[in-house]
Amino acid sequence: MECLTFLLGKERFAVDILRVREIRVWSPPTRLPAVPAYVSGVINLRGMIVPILDLRQRFGLGERQYDANTVTLILGNGEERLMGLVVDAVADVLALADQDRVATRLGHSAVLPFLQYLVRHQKQVVAVLDVDALMDLDKVPNLEDGHAA
Repeated sequence: MECLTFLLGKERFAVDILRVREIRVWSPPTRLPAVPAYVSGVINLRGMIVPILDLRQRFGLGERQYDANTVTLILGNGEERLMGLVVDAVADVLALADQDRVATRLGHSAVLPFLQYLVRHQKQVVAVLDVDALMDLDKVPNLEDGHAA
């Protein structure tokens, strides 16, 4: 499996590269009223309305100023449904093997409901995220107890 890795602060995350439709330079989306704070808004992408989520806020990692490295990953679920994730920077592409996997349930975190598994890569642990879980807007983390609502 090949994964696209990206950064949120100093942490490295990854998603299945086959689910990445495009990587866009950050541009502010159209804001929507009465949506969770992690929903930055929507964009019109070639006639499709695409929700844009700030992954730092979704994971409870706090806010950060958007800069030249900030990008929006456009992910697809194979059914013509798209969603954008705002991340701090794109890192690289990893080719992962099953033997790279390590334990997945380590404590409580807002990331756990979206975690597919962890892998070892160059003295670092990378969290591979479940794209379907990320695209499920009903799977909202409850940051008070570390579990999904």
